[in-house]
Amino acid sequence: GHSPLFVCGASIGANLALKAVAELEVEKAILLSAGINYRWIEAIPLAKSLPENKQVFIVATEDDVRTLGTAAEQGQKIFDAFTCKKEIRIFEKGGHGTNIFKAHPELMKELIKWLKD
Repeated sequence: GHSPLFVCGASIGANLALKAVAELEVEKAILLSAGINYRWIEAIPLAKSLPENKQVFIVATEDDVRTLGTAAEQGQKIFDAFTCKKEIRIFEKGGHGTNIFKAHPELMKELIKWLKD
């Protein structure tokens, strides 16, 4: 019964947050270190399925290296698949998931402002 509803997830939680914004009454999602395919939660088809009224903010780093490429590379591919309102922040360093906040404490304020706007 709450409105608006936002979600934020890190790592596999980012893909789950994307799934929530795609399939539920969630208006905005923040995705930290999302992956192309985390445990069979495929981001590209979910990104393509989002209606235009949804909003997504992707955060990734270049030093988060994985089998399918860095988090930055995967995040950019997911970002490019969206047709809804979207933003992306890619950092050179910061690690994986919530570790990004340790390296970039200013990011929290940026994300809260984005949620409020």
